[in-house]
Amino acid sequence: MVTDDAETGETVRVVVVDDNPAVVDLASEYLEHTDGRFSVLTETSAPAAVERLRDCEAGVDCIVSDYQMPEMNGFEFLEAVQETCDDVPFILFTSQGRELFEESPPDGVTELIQKDGRSGLYSELADRVTRAAESEAT
Repeated sequence: MVTDDAETGETVRVVVVDDNPAVVDLASEYLEHTDGRFSVLTETSAPAAVERLRDCEAGVDCIVSDYQMPEMNGFEFLEAVQETCDDVPFILFTSQGRELFEESPPDGVTELIQKDGRSGLYSELADRVTRAAESEAT
């Protein structure tokens, strides 16, 4: 896993899953430019991401996922991922908002970030990914 010492050069492997290619491209670009340690893998399909994550030996440090996607929603994706990678921080990055959390969220959801078009949204995402990956490493 990643260490919290940026000077070690340790890579922070992040998987971003969203059915909107523009979102995965923007998130990937922003994360990699914000912190040189970020290595971002992207998928526009939750089932494809599940296949990619079947081998957690690769060391994924954080997963960022949309909620509303075809074939599998964010909670279903989380459940599928937990079968092989049960301790990876999982950030729900969604336009659905806080109504998803009116009841208890599934175990394993680390953070919720609402995609609402506000300024600083991707900066907030980068901060939360860093925090989640670093807390997982300790």
